Amino acid sequence: MTTLGDRLWYERKTRRITQTELGKMCGRSRKAVMKWENGETYPTARELAAIAAALPIDLHWIITGEKYRKRRGKT
Repeated sequence: MTTLGDRLWYERKTRRITQTELGKMCGRSRKAVMKWENGETYPTARELAAIAAALPIDLHWIITGEKYRKRRGKT
């Protein structure tokens, strides 16, 4: 999945959640969710956190499309 909107759509559909339901979970409208999925607008950091909690999915993955890996190194 190449875009944030693609990933959001996929995760929402996988969980059988409507745009309206996700919007309510995030304090936004169905139209806002539709615009995120279509790439017309992007969710704010706060909205991304709400999306990650609502679905529940990894925040790093929804933003980047990459699996989160802890870095090894000296601390």
